[in-house]
Amino acid sequence: MSSSHTPSSVLASLPLLAVLSACGGGGGGEERPLYGPCFVGAAEPSLIISSVQNSVSAASVPIVSLSNITLDGMAFNLSFLPREAVNVQVVGSSLECTVPCGFAVQEGAFSFTASAPGYAVRSVAANGAYSSSTGTGCPLYLTGGTRITVSLSPL
Repeated sequence: MSSSHTPSSVLASLPLLAVLSACGGGGGGEERPLYGPCFVGAAEPSLIISSVQNSVSAASVPIVSLSNITLDGMAFNLSFLPREAVNVQVVGSSLECTVPCGFAVQEGAFSFTASAPGYAVRSVAANGAYSSSTGTGCPLYLTGGTRITVSLSPL
């Protein structure tokens, strides 16, 4: 007696059955739609430093150093900058930011120290969040990151 289901063909079909059952198919007498995971990505950083200005003259400060970065009170790991990071590079234990810049896609309470030659060091606290998204359904891309201006006092 011959069978069309050899052990290898049965084993090969197990991943498909697992996917179908995870997505809502596979019997049980109940009709459920088949779904897969939806991709939600960031189209830009959640916090963007859009400008840095001299607090006296309002002149633009084009490059600043960001250090002591935390997110929700935890140290921010500079080793894992997302691909959405913009105009930043790791220099030692700081980020060199060419304004405008952004370095994270996580939402939450950020704090950091901003400094530039000729200016006093300034502590900054801001909430990184997205205000909008693009796409209809899946995939969905988060947009509208919080934009801030940092003011530095000349020495």
